[in-house]
Amino acid sequence: MPYYIYTCKAGHESEYFSSIDKYKKFRPCKCPGCKKRAEHSIAATTKNFKHSAGTWPMHSEAMAVHPSQIRDQQKVLAKSGVKCDFDREGRPILTSQHHRKQVAEAMGLYDRNGGYGDPRRLNRSIENDDSDSSCDFEL
Repeated sequence: MPYYIYTCKAGHESEYFSSIDKYKKFRPCKCPGCKKRAEHSIAATTKNFKHSAGTWPMHSEAMAVHPSQIRDQQKVLAKSGVKCDFDREGRPILTSQHHRKQVAEAMGLYDRNGGYGDPRRLNRSIENDDSDSSCDFEL
């Protein structure tokens, strides 16, 4: 069911879950706090959607490391030419889809179901790989 947020001029926000048919009936509506006219706030409605254009920066659970490994992981990323900050729980803070791709590929991760612009599996042969680990992991 769609999620709608209405904001009045005083800055109060009201949240509504309703079908599209009912949505048309209460637009615009009155603020429950000050009883003034409230308008539908598109920006506020989209702020909670994950992985949409307006949700960067993103903290990635799938690419997280243990908090004790943050500095080591930052060194590994720096060797690949990628700068990335981590939150205190070890999740990388990704600033854009391009940054997500760079970090994931530098960590040896890929998005199996991703499309154009998403991290892709690196085509490395095991015989020619000088690293300790030639294993790729899915996000």
